[in-house]
Amino acid sequence: MLRIAICDDDQEAIRQTELILDQNKQYVREYESFSGSIDLLAYLDKSKSRFDLYLLDIGLPEINGIELAKNIRRHDFSAFIVFQTSYREYMEEAFELTTFQYLLKPIAEDRLKTVVIKASRYLSVLKRRFQFVSKKEFVSVLCNEILYFEKNKRKVIIHTGTTIYETYMTSAEIMEQLNPDVFFSICHSYIVNMEYIKTIRKNEVILYNDMVLHFSREKRKDILSKMKLLIEVK
Repeated sequence: MLRIAICDDDQEAIRQTELILDQNKQYVREYESFSGSIDLLAYLDKSKSRFDLYLLDIGLPEINGIELAKNIRRHDFSAFIVFQTSYREYMEEAFELTTFQYLLKPIAEDRLKTVVIKASRYLSVLKRRFQFVSKKEFVSVLCNEILYFEKNKRKVIIHTGTTIYETYMTSAEIMEQLNPDVFFSICHSYIVNMEYIKTIRKNEVILYNDMVLHFSREKRKDILSKMKLLIEVK
């Protein structure tokens, strides 16, 4: 079940969103509503708890939704972000932020419900654990904490946000435990969690921790296609 933040300066839009969430309580643990970016950022600065899903209006005063999303990404690499807006021209910027969905206003009840269901199911997938042996010890980490795998033949270095592990596995053994919609081999040396990709530039992937990973030009089209699936509006 999801913990959701709603941020919109239109009180009627907030009310309508809350009504839809109330009608889908089987997927929603709780939600908080904020009338502006500053209120939401202040909450995130003070609170240790985080939201699973952010529903953000783009046309917010003071700090617009795009900039707000960038700030949220500094707090949380893996949260789902959905932009609710009347303007299509922000879609490219939204793509660069690895947003989960992009919904045009007025928000249709069935479309928001689909987003909530999809995010709930996706969250359950992200809570999978990756298991391996490192230095003769059994280790189990959440898949959504893994930024990328670095491979050198059978030796594998697993990079998380806080820890680096070493183990010995083949690429096939690694992918057996992973969701192929989230993890993708950008070259023979790296399998990357695409939720952590901030920018794709020429033949480089830049992660949110500013790590730069290189890939071959032949892989660029496949990587972009995979990234677009993460934010595809259905």
